[in-house]
Amino acid sequence: MQTSIKVKTDKIRDLQKILGYSDIRMAKEIGVTRATYDRAINGGSISARFIAGATVAFRTPFDALFYIETAEQVPAAA
Repeated sequence: MQTSIKVKTDKIRDLQKILGYSDIRMAKEIGVTRATYDRAINGGSISARFIAGATVAFRTPFDALFYIETAEQVPAAA
């Protein structure tokens, strides 16, 4: 099994709307580039830096903005 951490897109977008921040401002507050922010919002992998930056910048617990996704690894074709 493979485990990854993903952004709760609806929650971070709600927070963004409440704060009135653009994507660029959200990325800056978290401490990442806009490309990294966009990738995370669109379901991509995120780093420990993104997680730490978001939880500290917005004073939110981990589970308010993130969830753990577990997927079965598919064996490579022979």
